[in-house]
Amino acid sequence: MANSLELQFWGYEIGNLFAAVAGSGGFASFFAEVNAVVLNPNLDPIGKALTLARDHPDAFVTIALGIVVLLAPPMKNLVSLAGRLALINLFDAATLIAAVLILTFTLNADTSWLTDAAASFVVGSSLLRQSKRNPFLMKPGSLALSLGGIALAAFGVVEVSVDLETSDEIGLALSAIAIATGVYVLAAGLLTYQGGVFETARFLAASKGGTVEKDCAARLLNPHDGILPRLFETLLDRPVVWFCDRVVKPAIFWVSAHTKRERPFVTSMWARLPWRLFSGGLAFATATPQGMVFGLANICWAVGDVAIGSLDWTKDQETR
Repeated sequence: MANSLELQFWGYEIGNLFAAVAGSGGFASFFAEVNAVVLNPNLDPIGKALTLARDHPDAFVTIALGIVVLLAPPMKNLVSLAGRLALINLFDAATLIAAVLILTFTLNADTSWLTDAAASFVVGSSLLRQSKRNPFLMKPGSLALSLGGIALAAFGVVEVSVDLETSDEIGLALSAIAIATGVYVLAAGLLTYQGGVFETARFLAASKGGTVEKDCAARLLNPHDGILPRLFETLLDRPVVWFCDRVVKPAIFWVSAHTKRERPFVTSMWARLPWRLFSGGLAFATATPQGMVFGLANICWAVGDVAIGSLDWTKDQETR
């Protein structure tokens, strides 16, 4: 399971960085915006950061996400050398708080919907990465993924009007697929939530039997009696599971009924994966700077989707 979560993390996170760069208009536009501020001799480092955040929020968010994505893993490895779980939990909490702060800034700034989606996905995958120790974190993590799906669909809606004005057929097709991708990413996030319900129940059953260490020390997040787990269970578990069974699963008509019933993570993967590939292919076909980078983002996201699906394959191997 750990390897799957690591692959999911890197697939999604690299894809998120590409998406944020696409939100800036592509690599050339991103570097031009950054250089215009960084090379300004009249600004000190703090002034440069503030100017970048004010005038070029997409580039600012891209850099902030890059710091979280690229620096957090090696720093966590250093922290892990101490061998103290409390210290590791503290570092994970700090990383998550940083990701949430970036998302909060993104939602309040004049950024592209692609950048909003990338920031949401970073929060989601950060939570999912920590769910090996605490499966409850799959639930808020999946909701963050669903929020990213909404932003991705909104990006497609905005682009449709532009493509209609320019009569760009490939661009119009890409925008339509982006909308569909966002809708199914939203749906797949809810399926991952349902998987979190199953995994949390599995964790609790194993804990009672003494086969799983209760290393979720924080009272707030402890899946046994934590405040947030009980709140989610009371308010969200049943409606989300009902919506998945009644609406989401029937909409994923290309997946077998057995898979949808028994393998929520594989179902989640197949809900997103075809749309990622369609989006990636059409994005490359546009041959625009933004489209090419968006195509790379979709390919990386597809890797993350496969990693999430492999959680069910790993579980099958463990039960044999």
